[in-house]
Amino acid sequence: AMGDALRDDHPYTIKFYIQTQVEVFGPALFQLYNALRDDDVVPFALAHNYAHTANAVWEYLTDHPVHALQFQKASHSVNAMSTGAITRDFDWGGRCRTVVDFGGANGAFLA
Repeated sequence: AMGDALRDDHPYTIKFYIQTQVEVFGPALFQLYNALRDDDVVPFALAHNYAHTANAVWEYLTDHPVHALQFQKASHSVNAMSTGAITRDFDWGGRCRTVVDFGGANGAFLA
């Protein structure tokens, strides 16, 4: 059924992705207008009352372990959904000499 991907135990669950987007990143959407008017505004930092730096997200996740775990699970599920298609469908043969996997979840892309 269509709703199966919302379950925790589905191999390609989107539950944690949706939770993270709504609970962690959603409030920052309401601050985008402020960022358009002021170059020093970092929407995420403003929404969550953190210093206006590029590290605001990581500081927030360090301070909120429940959301950090949701973010980790979201990264893992998005990685699980996309890795197979990317590794299977891309013509790696003549295009690449070196492939680098820059983080994400668990290194499954190169596994």
